[in-house]
Amino acid sequence: MNKLEVKDFFNKCAHDWDKNMIRSTDKIRSILYVAGVRKGSDVLDVACGTGVLFPDYKDIERLIDRLSTFLWYGGRLTIAHSMDPLDLDRHHSGNAKKVSNIAYTAKELEEVFAIYLTVTAVISDDDMYQVTGVMTK
Repeated sequence: MNKLEVKDFFNKCAHDWDKNMIRSTDKIRSILYVAGVRKGSDVLDVACGTGVLFPDYKDIERLIDRLSTFLWYGGRLTIAHSMDPLDLDRHHSGNAKKVSNIAYTAKELEEVFAIYLTVTAVISDDDMYQVTGVMTK
């Protein structure tokens, strides 16, 4: 994946991104609830764009290792998407194919999270997936 291709792809999409985004308020509320986000929470939003994280990282272990360094004891990390991994891969198979990786399953994410965090939630169904971990080390 070429960084310039990724930048160009998202620059071309940015103008219409919100208009073309399929958004489910119920899914977003569920993700935030499971992640432990409440009024007054401190949140570091990484690669969420307009609020939906694309878990498209080649080296997920390196990513989780790095992100976990920003957590204090009791801090939480969540990776979630409002599509299940198979639907997400199908969604990315068109114009976004050059700038996307195959999505990790919730089980794969759970295994990596467990190296660095205590896993508190794993959700994977036909609608979405989410893995949440808390820093206890």
